[in-house]
Amino acid sequence: MTIKILTIGYLMDFMAHIRPEDLEEVEVGEGKPFKDLPISSLLKSGCLCLVANETNEVYALGGCEDNIVWMLCTTRVEKNKIKFLRYTKALLKEVLKGVPYLYNAVYKKNKLHVKWLEWMGAKFIKETETETHIAFMFEGRKESDNV
Repeated sequence: MTIKILTIGYLMDFMAHIRPEDLEEVEVGEGKPFKDLPISSLLKSGCLCLVANETNEVYALGGCEDNIVWMLCTTRVEKNKIKFLRYTKALLKEVLKGVPYLYNAVYKKNKLHVKWLEWMGAKFIKETETETHIAFMFEGRKESDNV
């Protein structure tokens, strides 16, 4: 797997294979369907693609901007779990070398995302006011690590 810059082709591939739970997560969180979000909002959030080396198929879109981390997945993740899990665990470890923490909120009904975040070592903080999401964080480097 590798990280690639978002292109229209990758976005089209992603939309053709996005997990229904991930679509629902965006709609509940943003108040509108993913397809209705402006492309500029993806670019602004540092959106990149997680792509299979062999097939050039998109597994996920994600980004990290101002310590807010996010990822939406395609159904390919469920078909190639081990590959995805290993790659994202290493990627998170690398990203956390440069920041003290990452955070966001996960849609409670997206059970695969909740399980994945648990496996990745997320600390769940509290439910959001709407009670549809749970805030989480990953801890990275600490000031004492720089000494």
